[in-house]
Amino acid sequence: MPNYLIRRQGFYGWYFQRHVPALILEEIGCAMWRRKAGKNLTEAKRNAAAFIKRQSD
Repeated sequence: MPNYLIRRQGFYGWYFQRHVPALILEEIGCAMWRRKAGKNLTEAKRNAAAFIKRQSD
């Protein structure tokens, strides 16, 4: 599984990020989905699976 978890400079915790597919880029209005995944890496990994599933639905 690719790693979509990052730490953003100037922000606390871990973030999930993924590029928006080109087919829906104009509808969404942004090129990247970013969402806070958790305060620590364990929590972020647990939440990342749910984010990926939600995006694929």
